[in-house]
Amino acid sequence: TYIITRSEKKAYNKLSSLDEKVKFLAEFWDKRDSDLQTPLNEGREEYLSRVEYASRFDIGMKKGWQTDRGRIIITYGEADEYVREFGDINTIPHETWYYNNIQGGVSFVFAATGGGQEYRLIHSTHRNELQNHNWLDLITR
Repeated sequence: TYIITRSEKKAYNKLSSLDEKVKFLAEFWDKRDSDLQTPLNEGREEYLSRVEYASRFDIGMKKGWQTDRGRIIITYGEADEYVREFGDINTIPHETWYYNNIQGGVSFVFAATGGGQEYRLIHSTHRNELQNHNWLDLITR
């Protein structure tokens, strides 16, 4: 869901037979293999590793890959640095993830805005992600 391109998704949706879909998936993963000299598809293995890591964010019936933090992990990998704030009388729990090698350095801010355990993305400096320059208002009680 998170790594397929629009054109790939459009092409896949046009397929009708199982054989066509199997061939598409083989080619999909082949394009993401970073080392064609090995029998292992490193791109697929990295993706599966990220999905497994995202399971840390399972909340009730919602799987980790379905959460905002899980999506970011699957899309960009593990952050270089995490800052977790447990909240206090003035703020709600929130955390900021820093990626130093994306777009010259980006951050993602997640907060427990619903009062539960799910942290939602409330701001990012990544040019293709949610940007809310008033995000501090969302964490202030």
